[in-house]
Amino acid sequence: MKSKVLLFGISIIFFAFFLSNISAELNTTQIDLGYSCLQNKTANCSTSLDENIFTLLSIKTCKSEVLNASSNEECWPKGACKVKQTAQALLALKESGSDTSKPKDWLFSHNRTATNLDWFLQIESPKAANCSISYSGRSYQVSINDEKKISTTNAGLCLLLAYDNYWLKISSSQQCQSNEYKISCDKDFYTSTLFKEQSSDTIYVTGKGINSASPGGITTEKVNSLCFADSSSCSYEGTLWASLVLNSMDYDVSSYIPYLVTMADDNPRTLPEAFLYILQGDVYKNDLLLRQKSNQYWEASGDRYYDTAVALLALGSNDFSEKANALDWLGDTQGSDGCWQNNVRNTAFLLYAISPRGEAGGDGGGTSKPDCETAGYFCSSAITCSEAVGNVLDAYQCSSGLLKCCDKQKQILTCAEQGGDICSGSEKCAGGGRV
Repeated sequence: MKSKVLLFGISIIFFAFFLSNISAELNTTQIDLGYSCLQNKTANCSTSLDENIFTLLSIKTCKSEVLNASSNEECWPKGACKVKQTAQALLALKESGSDTSKPKDWLFSHNRTATNLDWFLQIESPKAANCSISYSGRSYQVSINDEKKISTTNAGLCLLLAYDNYWLKISSSQQCQSNEYKISCDKDFYTSTLFKEQSSDTIYVTGKGINSASPGGITTEKVNSLCFADSSSCSYEGTLWASLVLNSMDYDVSSYIPYLVTMADDNPRTLPEAFLYILQGDVYKNDLLLRQKSNQYWEASGDRYYDTAVALLALGSNDFSEKANALDWLGDTQGSDGCWQNNVRNTAFLLYAISPRGEAGGDGGGTSKPDCETAGYFCSSAITCSEAVGNVLDAYQCSSGLLKCCDKQKQILTCAEQGGDICSGSEKCAGGGRV
């Protein structure tokens, strides 16, 4: 579907273009008032773990209260550890320059193979070809005809013909999902792994894309699907938070993306589009922007202030009208004391998302680096930096530890540059709103 923007007139177009190039933000007085309110309300910290975690994240206090609420400083809450709260505590400890080794190890010890996904092996060649697939110590022969259909008398217990014989379905058994599949053909060929949620018809290609080889060459394919689990069950929201935080610490979280992508529609209350925008880039931008309500805020879980903080965290320094509208709404609904709804957790989270303060700790070392934006560079997610064809500058830091310092800024293309059409007044627009 093409991007669409509704146009009303040249003068309004010029005015909107001018506004779109101004970074929207709450004024300094409002931000200062918010931080003063938060500091006053948390002078003695809180009995609430969530409040203390987000206070530590925002103003770097209440650390001892957070640690005291843990099980051996590994996971949270004490005696009933959950992935989501452990990941949030890990982020807060990271941002305060504290040791993070124990909660990181705990999270990685609680990953498991994601269920409810179907996986497929795709093998194609421009010409009819004979191929071998090797796994579990045995080799099986398959052929590909001119219509790219696969035929075989035996591909082993792990591979079955599927989708009118265009693909091979990988059995859901633990062994089959753990195998490496080595493919070789007598013609040029390429391979990939595909996946889908079991009850859905939508097919996805893994992020690593397509492997190719010349005649006699070998490609290797493997199911790469994990989640973070509470007890024996995958925690979707926990996996969102753990993937977000570990990604900011430069760990490879690609194994968790298939689960997060395919199960997003089943978990709308977690606002997955915000997390996936940080982890996967522009493909989720419009999905996130279109979930804004009343051109003011996001409300997926039932708590519009918390959800708006999640969305603003994802949007970062991008100049979208949806972001400007949300900041205007926050300015209008801020309490006279500077907090929002007298709520410590949400006030702390909003301030961190809008205007984080203090030096972000690295991997527990708290090493100070020059500020990225002061040096003339740009803070963005790693994937956005890549989409801008930029380089991550590790010698500089951003005030939010979820972002990386990039030497290029992602340019927002015009409607024409994106191949868009003018839309009618009844159509919904995103990524800049209607002008």
